[in-house]
Amino acid sequence: MTGVQTCALPILPVQDAQRAMGMIRHRARELGVDASKVGLLGFSAGGNLAGHAAWDRGAQTYAQDKKLDDPRGPDFLIFIYGGGFLDAKEKSKLREGFSVPKDAPPAFFLVAHDDKSNPLEATMLYQEYQKQKLSAEVHIYSKVGHGFGMRKGKDPILECPARCAEWKIRRRDRAAGCAAFLADKRGSHRRPRRAHRAERHKRRDHLDAGWPDRKSTRLNSSHVALSRMPS
Repeated sequence: MTGVQTCALPILPVQDAQRAMGMIRHRARELGVDASKVGLLGFSAGGNLAGHAAWDRGAQTYAQDKKLDDPRGPDFLIFIYGGGFLDAKEKSKLREGFSVPKDAPPAFFLVAHDDKSNPLEATMLYQEYQKQKLSAEVHIYSKVGHGFGMRKGKDPILECPARCAEWKIRRRDRAAGCAAFLADKRGSHRRPRRAHRAERHKRRDHLDAGWPDRKSTRLNSSHVALSRMPS
C-alpha cells in the first residue's frame, strides 16, 4: 500500500502537523489565508515528518475532531535536505512499502551534493514525481553539507528562500495562465491577461531587487535544478 508505515516512525509529530493544518483550514477566514493553499516546509527530520504528512495514505492515527481536523494533507511540500524514505540497507531504492502516491502535492526539493545519501533520496523522490507527471522541482548544490538552514551569506545555496519563492510564483502564474486561457474561450480575456502579465513582472522585479547578485552567483556556482509542471 502507498505510504504504509512499516517501522517505528515519529507518529506523534506527524499528528501534530495534521492537527495544525486542520486548525489553520478551519480558521482560514479569521487568519486571512486561503484554506486551499496550506503547505508544509521541513528541514532534515522535519522534511521526513512533512513527507509522511504529504505521502502517507490511510486512516488518521488519532481520533478526529470535526471542529479542528481536516482529512486533506498539505497542498504543497517543501522538502529541504530531508531523508528517511530510502531502504536502510540498500540506498539505491526506496524503503519497502513506500511509494509516492498519485495524488501527491506539488513538491520543492533542495539538498547539497555532499550530504551523504540525501541528494540521492531527493533525486529518487523527484523521479517518482516525474514518472507520474506530478509537479515538482529539485535543486542540488555542490558543496555545503547538511544543516545549512536559512540565513544570508555568500554561498549560493543560501539563496534557497529565493529559489523557493520563484517556484511558488511560477506555480501561481501557471494557474493564472490557465484561468486566462479559459477566459479567452469565453471572450473576456484582454484586460485580465494584461493585468496578470504586469503583476507577474512586478513580482519578479521585486524578487530581483531583493537578491541583486542572484544571476551572476547562479551562473558561477555548481548548481543543478530540474523542474516539472504538469501539462
